[in-house]
Amino acid sequence: MRFDSRWFPELAVASKYAARPQLEHAYLDTGRKRLAATNGHIMVLVPCEIEDGDTDGLVSVAAIEWARERLRDKGVGQDIQIACGERLVCDGASFDRPREERGAYPPVDKAMPDQRPGAPGSVTFAVDANYIKRLANALGEGRKDEDRVSMVKITIKLPVAGEPPHTPLFVTSNDDDPGDAVGVLMPCRVAP
Repeated sequence: MRFDSRWFPELAVASKYAARPQLEHAYLDTGRKRLAATNGHIMVLVPCEIEDGDTDGLVSVAAIEWARERLRDKGVGQDIQIACGERLVCDGASFDRPREERGAYPPVDKAMPDQRPGAPGSVTFAVDANYIKRLANALGEGRKDEDRVSMVKITIKLPVAGEPPHTPLFVTSNDDDPGDAVGVLMPCRVAP
């Protein structure tokens, strides 16, 4: 299996998830030619090329990180390549293939929204993710205790049919009493 090194599916998996340890790994779907990664809150689906001997199943973060580390000397734009059979093999290293011992990998297709940019009934806009983080910090959400989720609420006014969705996003803290502190995030322009 190989995928473009500009994508980082290993960043979407759970670091530790005792109840669902399969979420600590990505999942190779040879039929759909993709690598799925989720921690239960976020999900990424990365297209990949399937090679002879590859089989469906979990792919450890350790194997992906090893393959990525080997690319550093080879230059950007190369593919991450891992043979995904009984074992995970990449660039001279061999890793145990994780097993789905306590439940199957989540059905990612059921979680995938049915809309795509430009689909009827959908609105597409772009925001700078760094600005969302900065707004969360400015509203006090970025400085929560480690056991408390840092979250903001985003409200958008849907555009009138035929108008571009360039309405500012209204951002507030997720606290029960957020007070009067509010944020505004301007969407980025999206090419048609």
